Amino acid sequence: ARGLAAAGDEWWRQAVLAMDDRLFGAAAGESSQRRAERIERAAAASHRRAVTAQWVVTFTKTFDCWGWPTWRVMRFIIQPATALGHCRYVELPGVATAASVGPADIFISHCWGACWGTLVAALTELSPDCRVWIDLFAVRQWPGNSSDIDFRGVIQRCGATLIVVEAMDRVGELDFIAAQGGPAVLLPEERRAMPFLRVWCLCEIHETILRSKPLVVQCGRAGGSAGPGEPVGGSPRFQSSLPHLFTMQYFVDVEEAEAAVAEDKTRILAEVRADTGCQVLNRQVKGAISGALVSSRCPAVVSAVLGTPGPFQNLLRLIESEEAAPKPRREEAAAAAVSVAAAGGYQTELRQLRAAAAVGG
Repeated sequence: ARGLAAAGDEWWRQAVLAMDDRLFGAAAGESSQRRAERIERAAAASHRRAVTAQWVVTFTKTFDCWGWPTWRVMRFIIQPATALGHCRYVELPGVATAASVGPADIFISHCWGACWGTLVAALTELSPDCRVWIDLFAVRQWPGNSSDIDFRGVIQRCGATLIVVEAMDRVGELDFIAAQGGPAVLLPEERRAMPFLRVWCLCEIHETILRSKPLVVQCGRAGGSAGPGEPVGGSPRFQSSLPHLFTMQYFVDVEEAEAAVAEDKTRILAEVRADTGCQVLNRQVKGAISGALVSSRCPAVVSAVLGTPGPFQNLLRLIESEEAAPKPRREEAAAAAVSVAAAGGYQTELRQLRAAAAVGG
């Protein structure tokens, strides 16, 4: 029976590879230029498989999987639904219309060992019609998906990358001395839920920084309910955890990162070493965490980066107008916003703030 199952899996893998060869070009025996063109075509197609934030909330309510780890959502919802044709979830009948599938605004980086509800709660901070690229829906969750798993071209086409990190009580309560022990002090389940110790997440962070794309870190968990008028009404809200985020900077070590497939770690670390080097990436990741810690001073800047500009536009008007508020209040607001934009490397927002400050004197 196991032999028959293995033969069936191999048949499907070859069928999927042949299907993608027809769409993006044959992979075997191609030149480096043809291979690059194939990767670009596959990335462009993958970028168009994003779903709206509102639909992700609806999906989660429908299957009542708020408290599931993400791997369980894949195993017991995504795979059974796509088993008949080994397709991507967004290719199922009705999903494209219901989820308004289209080009991604934001790339979502997360851990499959973390709680799915944490990711969904983080999406409630976005505009309901913001399209997010989530591997669970955009990637074929079956063997033969090699055309789907080079995320670099997808990140290049997105406006920003959002890293969602689940807060864990024990990690947030570690004191300074204990945290100095680095990844060795973490439990196995904590390591699996921490993006900065997962090779694929580090690869996504590395590519985001390399492409000079905005990088936003949201650390917390789902809790409470969004009230009337919230971005996605009636769903758990995202509760930030600054203690966990602060402690996390001591666990960043690219060399200690793990992957479900050992070959992935070997390949990705080799790419990092050949590019910027592991120590440079460690500093970049720690810088992203520091920027996220500062961002709590002015959430409006982060909202603008993630495609919800309303609060940030109100802030710009406050800074510009001498009649809007006393000068000390306007200066305080401008200083907080500039510190967040500078720490996060959000160049567009930083330029807008400087222009507003010049207008407002």
